[in-house]
Amino acid sequence: MPHLDKLVHFGLFFIHALLMALALDVKKEYLVIFSLGVILAVVTEGLQTFVPSRQTDLLDGIADVCGTTLGMIFVYLVQNQGVKR
Repeated sequence: MPHLDKLVHFGLFFIHALLMALALDVKKEYLVIFSLGVILAVVTEGLQTFVPSRQTDLLDGIADVCGTTLGMIFVYLVQNQGVKR
């Protein structure tokens, strides 16, 4: 299936954001978890430059950041579902 790896990247970073939110028990510091996800995406894609037979792919990095973003939106919505304004 074409571009299945992008879906895998998205899914892994979505799960990563969820697990980071649970592990850190961060209620309002969504930016911290988002920043860690973006840093991880940049570092892992950048390090592939030094691995034989691997190459950096901008679309993989974009999928990583999108997964992190949607993961944080999901965490925010779940944490604030009972809040009435």
